[in-house]
Amino acid sequence: MQAKFWFRRVWDQKDETWYVPEKVSDVKDTKDFQWKRDEDRSVSHGLGFCPLIWIRNLPTTKRHGAIDGGCTFDVAIDTVIEADYLLSQSGRALKYAADPTLVIKQGTLGEGDGPVRVGGAARALSVDVDGDAKLGRN
Repeated sequence: MQAKFWFRRVWDQKDETWYVPEKVSDVKDTKDFQWKRDEDRSVSHGLGFCPLIWIRNLPTTKRHGAIDGGCTFDVAIDTVIEADYLLSQSGRALKYAADPTLVIKQGTLGEGDGPVRVGGAARALSVDVDGDAKLGRN
């Protein structure tokens, strides 16, 4: 299923109420939308209070007094960012390594001739002695 759905579940002092998921494309206005209660999943617990407990996560000195506490994944965030960076560079590395071009700094072939480029599997690019060649984007 490639469709996206609205999902709703409500806990209160008496019930845990599930609602039938609705396709996003079928809901025109979420403010006036009438949700249909899912009788098979809904439960009446009758406790007189909401049976959920918010647990403060990892209290730290840096975030003293913070309601939610410290981040569980703080140490892993830098690692994930580094992995994303390395993966994003893999395409560039492929371009550099897959079909290297030999750069020969020997100057031109003769008076008025431009740099020489030889194609095929044995590529070579001839540039002036003071010249250089780098991989760039077009």
